[in-house]
Amino acid sequence: MRYFDSERDFTRWVLAEARSRGWKAAHLETYTVVRRGPATMAVPSKHAAGFPDLFCAHETHGVFLAELKMPRGPRTTRPRELSVEQVEWIRTIRLAGLVVYVWLPHEQDEILDVLSGALPTGRLFDAEGAA
Repeated sequence: MRYFDSERDFTRWVLAEARSRGWKAAHLETYTVVRRGPATMAVPSKHAAGFPDLFCAHETHGVFLAELKMPRGPRTTRPRELSVEQVEWIRTIRLAGLVVYVWLPHEQDEILDVLSGALPTGRLFDAEGAA
Protein backbone atom coordinates (compact mmCIF):
# COMPACT_ATOMS: atom_id res chain seq x y z
CA MET A 1 0.00 0.00 0.00
CA ARG A 2 1.26 3.42 -0.93
CA TYR A 3 1.64 6.15 1.70
CA PHE A 4 0.66 9.75 0.91
CA ASP A 5 2.14 12.80 2.62
CA SER A 6 -0.76 15.06 1.68
CA GLU A 7 -4.21 15.17 0.13
CA ARG A 8 -2.55 16.69 -2.94
CA ASP A 9 -0.41 13.54 -3.39
CA PHE A 10 -3.44 11.32 -2.81
CA THR A 11 -5.44 13.30 -5.37
CA ARG A 12 -2.67 13.05 -7.96
CA TRP A 13 -2.49 9.28 -7.44
CA VAL A 14 -6.26 8.81 -7.90
CA LEU A 15 -6.24 10.99 -11.02
CA ALA A 16 -3.28 9.11 -12.53
CA GLU A 17 -4.86 5.72 -11.79
CA ALA A 18 -8.21 6.83 -13.23
CA ARG A 19 -6.70 8.24 -16.41
CA SER A 20 -4.54 5.14 -16.93
CA ARG A 21 -7.76 3.10 -16.97
CA GLY A 22 -9.50 5.29 -19.56
CA TRP A 23 -11.46 7.60 -17.28
CA LYS A 24 -11.88 11.28 -18.05
CA ALA A 25 -11.02 12.64 -14.63
CA ALA A 26 -10.96 16.20 -13.36
CA HIS A 27 -9.95 17.71 -10.04
CA LEU A 28 -12.51 20.42 -9.56
CA GLU A 29 -11.09 23.55 -8.02
CA THR A 30 -13.60 25.62 -6.11
CA TYR A 31 -11.80 28.90 -6.60
CA THR A 32 -12.39 31.95 -8.73
CA VAL A 33 -9.44 33.93 -10.07
CA VAL A 34 -9.76 37.60 -9.15
CA ARG A 35 -7.64 40.31 -10.73
CA ARG A 36 -6.70 43.29 -8.59
CA GLY A 37 -4.58 45.61 -10.65
CA PRO A 38 -1.51 43.72 -11.86
CA ALA A 39 -1.98 40.96 -9.25
CA THR A 40 -4.25 37.94 -9.43
CA MET A 41 -5.40 35.77 -6.59
CA ALA A 42 -7.58 32.72 -6.07
CA VAL A 43 -10.63 33.36 -3.93
CA PRO A 44 -12.84 30.51 -2.70
CA SER A 45 -16.13 30.43 -4.57
CA LYS A 46 -18.99 30.58 -2.08
CA HIS A 47 -21.29 28.71 -4.46
CA ALA A 48 -18.89 25.80 -4.98
CA ALA A 49 -17.78 25.38 -1.36
CA GLY A 50 -18.00 21.72 -0.42
CA PHE A 51 -18.29 20.36 -3.97
CA PRO A 52 -16.55 16.94 -4.25
CA ASP A 53 -12.89 16.91 -5.28
CA LEU A 54 -13.09 14.69 -8.37
CA PHE A 55 -15.44 14.16 -11.29
CA CYS A 56 -14.80 10.99 -13.29
CA ALA A 57 -16.56 9.67 -16.40
CA HIS A 58 -15.94 6.50 -18.40
CA GLU A 59 -17.75 5.50 -21.58
CA THR A 60 -18.62 2.03 -20.24
CA HIS A 61 -18.24 2.30 -16.45
CA GLY A 62 -20.34 5.44 -15.96
CA VAL A 63 -19.89 8.57 -13.87
CA PHE A 64 -18.98 9.19 -10.26
CA LEU A 65 -17.75 11.96 -8.00
CA ALA A 66 -15.34 11.49 -5.13
CA GLU A 67 -14.42 13.43 -2.04
CA LEU A 68 -10.90 12.58 -0.90
CA LYS A 69 -10.07 12.83 2.78
CA MET A 70 -6.87 12.37 4.72
CA PRO A 71 -6.93 10.63 8.12
CA ARG A 72 -7.02 12.72 11.28
CA GLY A 73 -3.51 11.72 12.20
CA PRO A 74 -0.64 9.40 11.27
CA ARG A 75 -1.78 6.52 13.50
CA THR A 76 -5.45 6.43 12.56
CA THR A 77 -7.66 5.68 9.59
CA ARG A 78 -10.51 7.87 10.88
CA PRO A 79 -11.19 10.59 8.32
CA ARG A 80 -11.33 14.27 8.92
CA GLU A 81 -14.93 15.38 9.25
CA LEU A 82 -16.95 16.43 6.24
CA SER A 83 -17.94 20.08 6.33
CA VAL A 84 -21.61 21.07 6.38
CA GLU A 85 -21.22 22.25 2.77
CA GLN A 86 -19.67 18.93 1.72
CA VAL A 87 -22.52 16.96 3.30
CA GLU A 88 -25.10 19.17 1.55
CA TRP A 89 -23.44 18.80 -1.87
CA ILE A 90 -22.90 15.06 -1.52
CA ARG A 91 -26.44 14.43 -0.29
CA THR A 92 -27.92 16.45 -3.14
CA ILE A 93 -25.78 14.76 -5.79
CA ARG A 94 -26.66 11.28 -4.45
CA LEU A 95 -30.38 12.10 -4.33
CA ALA A 96 -30.09 13.30 -7.93
CA GLY A 97 -28.95 9.78 -8.85
CA LEU A 98 -25.16 10.04 -9.16
CA VAL A 99 -22.60 7.97 -7.30
CA VAL A 100 -20.45 9.80 -4.74
CA TYR A 101 -17.57 8.19 -2.86
CA VAL A 102 -15.73 9.47 0.19
CA TRP A 103 -12.29 7.87 0.02
CA LEU A 104 -9.32 7.68 2.36
CA PRO A 105 -5.77 6.72 1.37
CA HIS A 106 -5.98 3.28 3.03
CA GLU A 107 -8.86 2.37 0.67
CA GLN A 108 -6.59 2.05 -2.35
CA ASP A 109 -7.80 -1.48 -3.18
CA GLU A 110 -11.41 -0.31 -3.34
CA ILE A 111 -10.45 2.74 -5.40
CA LEU A 112 -8.65 0.53 -7.92
CA ASP A 113 -11.65 -1.85 -8.02
CA VAL A 114 -14.02 1.03 -8.82
CA LEU A 115 -11.64 2.41 -11.45
CA SER A 116 -11.49 -1.06 -13.01
CA GLY A 117 -15.27 -1.11 -13.38
CA ALA A 118 -16.20 -3.20 -10.35
CA LEU A 119 -19.61 -2.66 -8.84
CA PRO A 120 -19.76 -0.09 -6.05
CA THR A 121 -19.17 -1.39 -2.53
CA GLY A 122 -20.53 -0.30 0.81
CA ARG A 123 -18.50 2.92 0.83
CA LEU A 124 -21.11 4.91 -1.07
CA PHE A 125 -22.28 8.05 0.68
CA ASP A 126 -25.89 7.48 1.70
CA ALA A 127 -28.74 9.97 1.51
CA GLU A 128 -28.87 10.33 5.29
CA GLY A 129 -25.42 11.88 5.36
CA ALA A 130 -23.20 9.07 6.58
CA ALA A 131 -20.15 8.04 4.66
